[in-house]
Amino acid sequence: MTTSPVHAMQVGSADPSPAAASLGAMTSEQPEDEVQAQVGGGSNGEFVLSWFGAILDHGDWLLAVQFMGDELRRNHACRWAEDAATTGELLGHEIAEVIEALAEPDSSHPCWPGYARANLDWYGGQFGDLMEHIAIGSLPRPLAVDLEGFVLVDYRAVGAPETEVNGVPRRRVDDRPAPAAVRVAVQMTDLGPRIESWSPGPAYPGSAAGTWT
Repeated sequence: MTTSPVHAMQVGSADPSPAAASLGAMTSEQPEDEVQAQVGGGSNGEFVLSWFGAILDHGDWLLAVQFMGDELRRNHACRWAEDAATTGELLGHEIAEVIEALAEPDSSHPCWPGYARANLDWYGGQFGDLMEHIAIGSLPRPLAVDLEGFVLVDYRAVGAPETEVNGVPRRRVDDRPAPAAVRVAVQMTDLGPRIESWSPGPAYPGSAAGTWT
């Protein structure tokens, strides 16, 4: 399996993250080989958490785009450009040209700052602080050749009592709306893993994103 740079993208410290600690608590009854397949170093589960963390905890939209599949990148670009066309945010550019530009991991287009800010705000509104209340809730599920599915559990929607992991409160429930679970599909490519889709997520009409159950 090819190792992706996102496994060591250093968006946080080198110490185990609070999310990793909560994962350890979730999986304490599982055999070690299952735990490593689910959340171990270099696993696709770790990659999924790193990808969401790049967005939510570090505000790095360019890094997140670099590790999306082609269709998911285009879904985001289409969604933003169609909205921006109604609000004058295309800055005089044609919508088709903006979509093509923003669907690439390249921040040089004049519309990129608005596009990145809108998506960071959107993800933050959906998920809040990732490291505080979201963790991998399943072993990898084979979906197709080189395609794995994961389930992220949002503790805000589970309603579990607050506990502590390494002295850090976990499973805090607040009043922000959140899905109980998010299904994430990871595609293995020659360049390493890529987020292919997540559901319920920002699927553009006609796309295949979010179709696995």
